Amino acid sequence: MMLSKLRISAPSIIHRLTREDYASRESISAAISRELLTVWKDCLIAASGNGGSSNQLIIARSVSVEELAGVIAARTQGKPQRFPSDCFTLFDGVIIQQAETAGWWLLLSESVRLRMIMWNLEEQCAGLSKQMGDACELASLRFQGKAPRPLAEHQYKRKAVEELRFFLRGMRGDFAKPDRKTNRPPKSDDLLRHVEETIATAKDDVYPYLKTYLDSLLSFLRHDQTTLQSLISAQVPQPAQLYNAWGAWEYEIQPATFRKKLSELFPQLN
Repeated sequence: MMLSKLRISAPSIIHRLTREDYASRESISAAISRELLTVWKDCLIAASGNGGSSNQLIIARSVSVEELAGVIAARTQGKPQRFPSDCFTLFDGVIIQQAETAGWWLLLSESVRLRMIMWNLEEQCAGLSKQMGDACELASLRFQGKAPRPLAEHQYKRKAVEELRFFLRGMRGDFAKPDRKTNRPPKSDDLLRHVEETIATAKDDVYPYLKTYLDSLLSFLRHDQTTLQSLISAQVPQPAQLYNAWGAWEYEIQPATFRKKLSELFPQLN
């Protein structure tokens, strides 16, 4: 089986980044490289186990993530190495796939920048620059809530539901009350502003998933008046119910269909 033919379906690395990773440019650059190279190594092992040569499997299992970074640099410098071209083609696929959710953040990674230099020089890399641009455009649309999250992201459903549960619990006490100055009940714009401000200004480790897809969540609430009004009237839905309604809206299907699809894709969520 050619490594380049292996379907890449790794989840987004942006959910693996910690608060400490965002402390400086150097730390976020190192973190993005580390996570990308970890995904690459996992894909190399998976590919080798699906028809690749035993030599490829030995290489993939024996090399460390730090050594993989050196392999990328050596390739750029034209130094001889034991990694076949297919291995780098697989890493290119990882970059493109991750760019669909992380966007131009990936350019903070030195390993990504070095590979993009080779895209200009290696014949098999023709068209990758355009694919990268298209992937980053898709990421921008996802950040803005104008394109659905990739299905792979929904394996984090439990984490997202826990964040929703914590957020909704706070809403019961902090939001579902008449305005103290005007004594009027909250309106749609008040709720949307509350959702945005509460999630956006929270510490990075409080709502990491909801922060990533905040614009998508706000777009859903603006569209789904039933859910919006239930929140305004303090008839707070169950977190899992809210998550399923949100996902169903993105894919333009019924919540029951969305829930069934996730159960098929990720049995561990059942």
